Amino acid sequence: WFLASEHVIPYPKSQMMIYAPLSGLIAALISLGTTFWISLSKYWLSTHEGSDGVKQFLPVALTTCGWAALLYVFLFFQSYCTFHIYQKYKKEAKKKDGDSNAPSFRQVKYEGRGSKLNLCANRTVGNYVEQTPAFLLAIWMCAIFVDIETATLYGWLWILFRAIYPIVFYVGGLLLFVSTIPAYFCVWYMLWRVVAAAAAT
Repeated sequence: WFLASEHVIPYPKSQMMIYAPLSGLIAALISLGTTFWISLSKYWLSTHEGSDGVKQFLPVALTTCGWAALLYVFLFFQSYCTFHIYQKYKKEAKKKDGDSNAPSFRQVKYEGRGSKLNLCANRTVGNYVEQTPAFLLAIWMCAIFVDIETATLYGWLWILFRAIYPIVFYVGGLLLFVSTIPAYFCVWYMLWRVVAAAAAT
């Protein structure tokens, strides 16, 4: 809905370059949904028996694939918004006095000349990348030293709360904490369980 509010959709057929990141965004969303469904149906809703050796970590590996899929959702979303805003500025400048006053693609992408939507997309990627090292360390240490079920559950919860980040960021205000604070809790809880397991040995 916040894409529609910025008039991102639809696009004229002449602006075909916008559809490359859009197709990537759709593919990444499908990958994320597929990964979640496999994890849900195979390891949570079925009577799946535990595997030995490395295969026992498959639920956590699937959660990690979900993390990667969401990363690409955000990256393609960022690219799509950049192309949209660049085309929007060019169109507005052309109506006024030609393309001379329109910002370059570099200015829109790398120098922050954009709308609230551009800021939202950039911060979504930035925040996700900033939080990723702690998340990956926490989920895998929890899986190895605590238990796989806890790591898988809190890993998917983290992904869920991170997935709503662009929406709550765009809306603004304290609603942003609906995404960030529960995600912090997921990481801290997994790390706490690792520390507790180490203290108990």
